[in-house]
Amino acid sequence: MKQTFSMKIRFSIQWKGGGIENFDGPDGIAIDSRDNIYVNDFWNNRIQVFDCEGGYLRSWQGGDVGDFDGPSSVTVDSEDNVYVIEFFSNRLQKFTRDGEYVTSWLGSDSAKGQPGNFKEPSGIAVDSQDNVYVTDSRYNRIQKFTRDGEYITSWLGSDSTKGEPGGFKDPHGIFVDSQDNVYVAEFSGNRIQVFTKDGKYVTSWSGSDFTKGEPGPFDGSNDIVVDSQGNVFVTEFSSNRIQVFTKEGKYVTSWSGSDSTQGEPGIFVNPIGIAVDRQDNIYVTEFFGNRVQKFQKYLSNELKVK
Repeated sequence: MKQTFSMKIRFSIQWKGGGIENFDGPDGIAIDSRDNIYVNDFWNNRIQVFDCEGGYLRSWQGGDVGDFDGPSSVTVDSEDNVYVIEFFSNRLQKFTRDGEYVTSWLGSDSAKGQPGNFKEPSGIAVDSQDNVYVTDSRYNRIQKFTRDGEYITSWLGSDSTKGEPGGFKDPHGIFVDSQDNVYVAEFSGNRIQVFTKDGKYVTSWSGSDFTKGEPGPFDGSNDIVVDSQGNVFVTEFSSNRIQVFTKEGKYVTSWSGSDSTQGEPGIFVNPIGIAVDRQDNIYVTEFFGNRVQKFQKYLSNELKVK
């Protein structure tokens, strides 16, 4: 007999918002150094903050440049500064973890590196140096800035079969791992592309069949995160599931959520944002399910007769 280990996911808790009202389209999600959870409450145009058990802490609705208009993604840097992308206002706002406004910017021209604009930005991430990466979904590019908004560079995607410069197709989620590899989820392109921090193409993949664990397509790959072991988690907005891969794109497992009333295995309702805390607990936002679900990852022993 041969002993093997497989990854299992189990439901932990779920919550539907805090403060004076529940979520209305929870979108992006991020976690700070204290494991506080920041959620973009898209249609309520606010950021809500919770502890790791879903306890409500605070919220805010914008900064000195005005209220939010479609906050779609959020990330936190090494000093727990909070960066928020606005889908409709085409801008980035930066705050302290308590919601105090710091600065904001609009993006840069991809050809000249001059101040320009975003067009429907959807995802945001920071690297080990606190450089900021933004997915410019309508312009199909990644823009990179310093933590203060100074433009560094931008790039399009790559040809998925040849690894040559090509293009993105509606890039949404973005994540930078501990080695500063940049992972981008394409919502309409239904693939993951991986780059170096300077935009050099590394690899790409298009998902796996969730019933057989064999290569197959994504359906609305929206957000992406990498845990401390290098496992890559991808939300599928249209297929209502999470797929998990190795950093090379090899399929590991998938799951479809939990029942909202009983906490038992069930379904997601359009999972959109995903984050992982320091203990590798997994948090998923559901845009139309209007909740956050928390899951725990563990390894299961399996004895197989060879």
